[in-house]
Amino acid sequence: MYSDKDNSTCEYVLHYISNNDLIMNATQYNKSPNFIEAYTRDVIDLHTYPIFDLMSGLDFLEAVLSGGITDYDGALSDIFVDGYKSNLGLAAEGFEQGEFLVDENLFKQICEQYKVEVNWANK
Repeated sequence: MYSDKDNSTCEYVLHYISNNDLIMNATQYNKSPNFIEAYTRDVIDLHTYPIFDLMSGLDFLEAVLSGGITDYDGALSDIFVDGYKSNLGLAAEGFEQGEFLVDENLFKQICEQYKVEVNWANK
């Protein structure tokens, strides 16, 4: 995915590019098998995430608030918002992980407005 600035409206427009298209565009002038293999591996590594226990944001919040998930149980691997990896985090009673920490009320509001999925890695 990349963005272009639309000068007529001064807004950014998102364009979606598949991994295959990205690889084809980058390797169109260099057909060396070693280059193609290395570039393909880099693209896949960059766009692939290990999934441990993927749950909805509301289910995750409920588990944290009920005490079923605490800081000591595992690690918050990723939080995806509308399919995009985010830096969102949660700061609640007995739990504080992530980069951009929000309290449970704001986290709940975000989960109600957007599709939030939490990738939780148990110990």
